Amino acid sequence: YVSVNNATKAYGQANPTFTSSVSGLQNGDIIDINYSTTATSLSGVGNYEVRPVVSGAALVNYSVQTTTGVLNISQANLTVAANNFTRVYNTDN
Repeated sequence: YVSVNNATKAYGQANPTFTSSVSGLQNGDIIDINYSTTATSLSGVGNYEVRPVVSGAALVNYSVQTTTGVLNISQANLTVAANNFTRVYNTDN
């Protein structure tokens, strides 16, 4: 059983390293897990599905069940600061 863990990031950031929980492997078998999502650094705020892509020679011995995870993209922080200016007294800005 492969269950993708949920993840978060702020808008504009690269996708985090996705992880998952695996149960049911026997005899020291090893499988490879990669992840697929439509989210990129350009994706807007919201939730995006993260799917596991499972491979490996040992898979022939298993009926693989998977669950997807969610990547939550939150708002990025934006700071706006006004510049300081000077003027001579009694003149136009």
